[in-house]
Amino acid sequence: MTKLTTGIKQYWFLIGLLIVMGLAWVYPEIGRKGGWIRSEITINYITVSLIFFISGLDLKTSTLLDALLYWRLILTVQSISFILLPVLTLGICKLLGLVGYNSNLIDGILISIICPTTVSSNVVMTQASHGNTAASLVNSVVGNSIGIIISPSLIILFFNLQAGNTKPIDFISVIVNLTLTILVPLVIGQLVRYWVPNVVNWISRVNLSNVNSVLLLLLIYTIFCESFYHHHFKGISVISFLILMIITIVQFGGFVVICWGIARQIGFDCRDVVAIVFSGASKSIVTGLPILYATFGSSDNVGLLAVPMIVYQALQLVMGAVLVNIFRDWVDGEIQRLNLDSNVHLEMTPLN
Repeated sequence: MTKLTTGIKQYWFLIGLLIVMGLAWVYPEIGRKGGWIRSEITINYITVSLIFFISGLDLKTSTLLDALLYWRLILTVQSISFILLPVLTLGICKLLGLVGYNSNLIDGILISIICPTTVSSNVVMTQASHGNTAASLVNSVVGNSIGIIISPSLIILFFNLQAGNTKPIDFISVIVNLTLTILVPLVIGQLVRYWVPNVVNWISRVNLSNVNSVLLLLLIYTIFCESFYHHHFKGISVISFLILMIITIVQFGGFVVICWGIARQIGFDCRDVVAIVFSGASKSIVTGLPILYATFGSSDNVGLLAVPMIVYQALQLVMGAVLVNIFRDWVDGEIQRLNLDSNVHLEMTPLN
């Protein structure tokens, strides 16, 4: 019983992830847009805002400002996200085309990797891993802000689309949405931390990392409710779907190794490495789906094109939940080994 309890405590997020995916499959009506809980408001705005409000409460202002000025880390993550990984994926897709794999799924695989980093899950997982949460948060804001321009441009470039054949993206609406759900809650959290420290001291008794993880599970639930409700997986053979899962597992695993290797080679400390891995290898379905529908919304196969993005989202969360425990043990071990405060710079050492 003790081993079972320990296992549940250690992997509770992974267990919760499987549960919410199962609930979304059985009861998609509850969490879909326009459904019982009106997820387009309660989850897309309120829950995401709470995640960044909590991050604002939890982060020291000096730490956040340091991350904003940490241009080398930001440049590394965005270069990986928008240049290296899309180019590598383009090569993978060319090979899949040669062996006769489903052309719609091939296109969907490439589109999913062209998208920016996740809006919130990379922040939550970096925080849970005791990594550089501020750096992850900054990269989330930067990546999704520039992604609304870069991602559609890359799609047009890679797919030889005529700009006139794509739906116009409401850039102002997207920027306003990102501001209201990310920047404003973050600033409010920082103001509360500065002006009402007693409230922060009281809230700090709660494990804010776990609270953010629960909020993330709610967000994941609604994403899959929407997918199951609209039958995005319809029209795909079991074999094609299984192959897609294998490709995605290898793909995400390879991206993690690449991000890890680049970060170590450049010389980032262990907390920065964690932020680079989660921010570089992860891709956003929250920003990705609107971009997909803006560029391919007139296509009859847009549902199939969305499937690789949905599968990548699911597997990056499952694999990410496993990585959280590995990275947390490593970072904690480094801090303990060097007998240092958690805010100082650590020298890079191998992950055993």
